[in-house]
Amino acid sequence: MATKFALYIALPSVKAILSDSSKFETLVSVLNRLGFQKVYIENYRDGQLLGVDDVARVRDMFEKEFSVAGGLAIGTWGFGMGRNADWWSVCACIDDEKNLQIFEKAIINQAKVFDEILIDDFWANWCYSKEQIEEFNKIYGLSLDSKQLRYLLSFDHEIARLWSEYSKSLLASASKRLYSKAKEINSNVKVVLKVAEWREQFLHRGLDLKLMTQIFDGLYVGTESREGTIRYGSLFIIDYVRALVGDKLKGAWFDSYNGLGIPTVITPEIFVEQLWYSFLGKVDEVTFFQGIEYVVQEVGEESKSVGSIPQSIESRADHVKLVERDLLLLKRIENLITDEKRGLVVPAIQIPIANPSDNYVEDVLGYMGIPITSKPIDKTAEGEVVLVKGFTTKYIDVDGLLRKGISIVLTTGAVEDLVKGVQSLDLIGVDKYAPIVKDVVDAVAFIDGKIISSRSHRRPHLYPLGPILNIDKNAIVHLYAVDKFGNRYPALYEIKYEKASIIVAPILKYPLALSSTFPEIARQTLRDVVAKFVGIKIETRQATSIDLNETSGIGLVLYKSKSIAITNENLHNKYFDLVIYKSVSGLTKLNGVVLGNARIEEVINSSDELRLRIRMSRHSIDAITFS
Repeated sequence: MATKFALYIALPSVKAILSDSSKFETLVSVLNRLGFQKVYIENYRDGQLLGVDDVARVRDMFEKEFSVAGGLAIGTWGFGMGRNADWWSVCACIDDEKNLQIFEKAIINQAKVFDEILIDDFWANWCYSKEQIEEFNKIYGLSLDSKQLRYLLSFDHEIARLWSEYSKSLLASASKRLYSKAKEINSNVKVVLKVAEWREQFLHRGLDLKLMTQIFDGLYVGTESREGTIRYGSLFIIDYVRALVGDKLKGAWFDSYNGLGIPTVITPEIFVEQLWYSFLGKVDEVTFFQGIEYVVQEVGEESKSVGSIPQSIESRADHVKLVERDLLLLKRIENLITDEKRGLVVPAIQIPIANPSDNYVEDVLGYMGIPITSKPIDKTAEGEVVLVKGFTTKYIDVDGLLRKGISIVLTTGAVEDLVKGVQSLDLIGVDKYAPIVKDVVDAVAFIDGKIISSRSHRRPHLYPLGPILNIDKNAIVHLYAVDKFGNRYPALYEIKYEKASIIVAPILKYPLALSSTFPEIARQTLRDVVAKFVGIKIETRQATSIDLNETSGIGLVLYKSKSIAITNENLHNKYFDLVIYKSVSGLTKLNGVVLGNARIEEVINSSDELRLRIRMSRHSIDAITFS
């Protein structure tokens, strides 16, 4: 089924359309030009509620040319309402009866007008109010105040788990109440909940995704990846949520805000990267947020953020041009895109607290050119490779995976868990009496057995990694780190078992530094090791010095359709080799490039390796097909 494109029209834009028909006409013109098929019309946000007649009028205007559905931002707060979050005032407390009555009215009104309603991602537990903390203490026999609770939530696993349980119960109760009200009015209505892009906080905010799909008719996922974040995460979160909820995942949505807390729009190139990865995730719908912002042509005076929507009347004309260009390209590769992918597998597990060094590490690895996907841990199979993160080791039987022939990459956080005795230290080949040599080492160079590499040209060249482990003689060291005294330390090593391997990666201590400031040899060695199990990799092409080279910003997606999607986020052409291991990947014969942005300069074909020497156009996307 072809992906549909939709526009979510938030309440301020709905009001603007009601007051000025020319805005409606301009918006319809742009939507038709882009090939959009659907609009969501919002009736509630920030304490403001539009009347049923007004919403129905706007519905009637759009449904002549588009599918229409309702939207609402319950969870947002406005003056005159009940309690709100003291750290972010736009968020309402979902245990406050006055707030819930307003939200009830909003969803009831939408159920009178639409058979489908999409809820914005403010529907979560945002508050640490006096009332909530008193209830929390009563349930769990505690005596914490607000300051103590927030302090403990940052590191105390048991308090984090209990707060997640409390938030889950609170959100589920409020959700059932509102959903039932909508159903009472319209038995045919389908209510879909959009969850945000901050997946590591889902449980903390009460969002147990499996539980939410038992209440609502489906989920939408936020693929917002703004300035300061890694856009590959827009793809990964789709795989992750799908692995948790299956076909209950209905769509993805992103917006045009910058993420820097300033009233300006996102960089056009970053905006369209959200589109790339949302589309490559294979969902039924991709929705743009929000409304008439995409047709404002003049640059006016910026205003401060108002309510839950960052306000700026800067033109999105450049954004729309890029969308128009890239939608045509994406549709040409749509038949190759499947929801089944091959890559480094991240188990689909929700945990109440994230390991600080492993937070969103999947996004970083994807940005480095390592294909990433997600699936339930019991769906992994022999020959695959799994990424095990810190704080997840208590839910994953590492030894059991190895016995099944499933290899494992351990992050720094996972190694620290094992050292603390979560599972046997024998698994990672270290001295159980003195497992750690140093918690952190500041390296100045790396050695892969062939060359020594640093990266000191006009930048600091200090590379922190750890923990450094006291490994035994059976470990295969793929990469050594060298400190300023000339001491060598294992930076990436492998322990081989009968049918699988464990890869221990101290270089993942600070993932963002690894992805950008470390010398390329560190990233390439990690790509090389993972590729033995995934079957594909990118490899840097040395032009002047490997110390200056950097192949980050190239994303790979390996589909079961025997095709590879490639993205280049860099604002310059990129030269690299795409290496295919035939027996592992199942890709044996090159068919060709689909869009022409990836130009194959040379093909080197050997018995089990296919090497494509590629020149990738600046900031572009392409797909290569195989048989």
